Amino acid sequence: MRRFEHRVAIVTGAGSGLGAAIATQLAEEAARVVCTDLTGAVEETAAQLGELGWAARVDVADSGDVARLFTEVRERHGRLDALFNCAGADGMVRPLTELSEENFELVMQVNLKGPFLMMKQAIPLMIEGGGGAVVNVAATLALAAAPGFAHYSAAKAGLLQLTKTAALEYGERGVRVNAICPSVIDTPTFRATMAGMPAGVLDAVLGRQGIRRLARAEEVAAAAVFLASDDASYLTGAVLAADGGYLAG
Repeated sequence: MRRFEHRVAIVTGAGSGLGAAIATQLAEEAARVVCTDLTGAVEETAAQLGELGWAARVDVADSGDVARLFTEVRERHGRLDALFNCAGADGMVRPLTELSEENFELVMQVNLKGPFLMMKQAIPLMIEGGGGAVVNVAATLALAAAPGFAHYSAAKAGLLQLTKTAALEYGERGVRVNAICPSVIDTPTFRATMAGMPAGVLDAVLGRQGIRRLARAEEVAAAAVFLASDDASYLTGAVLAADGGYLAG
């Protein structure tokens, strides 16, 4: 398939995990992909895409960084067709009263303010080109709370409302805005988070799902790429649970 031929997409958090998988699938469908992250791994992701990819180190919570990114996108491409907000921070897993203010603010800055700043710059550029699609990566914890994740759940729940509001505000101008809610994806970041959690937590999560295994990044990426494609042309303001059935129970 070449659903994204002649189209330009930005993927934040593209250095690894879900972001890298989305960038790869977009390039396989002929998109020109702007890969952003804070780590040097993003250069490796972009290099694997060949002439279809380029990398930029961007702090999505820094308005100056985001503005500079979009200046470069305008200069290189003059358009934007899709934005995938994948950059995220899990923070430390703690009961609410044990969360530090700094940790709470970090999670809010990256997971909620970051997508806001990216959308603020992306949507006008999409409108200039006749439309586009935004896919925000939320989480099942935006819809089903879990102990220890008050900051993360609050940020991702806020992201869902940001998604729905933007969908209503800009649908008439050709911009679709949807969200995807994965459960647990087998990524290095997730493995690192689980290392500090009590034994049995992962088994309890997977035991609640219909599909009792971790998701592969490529599986969730396929759902996200679908939401940005013309195959989803009548979907906006939607929340797609790519969660193996976690929310079905």
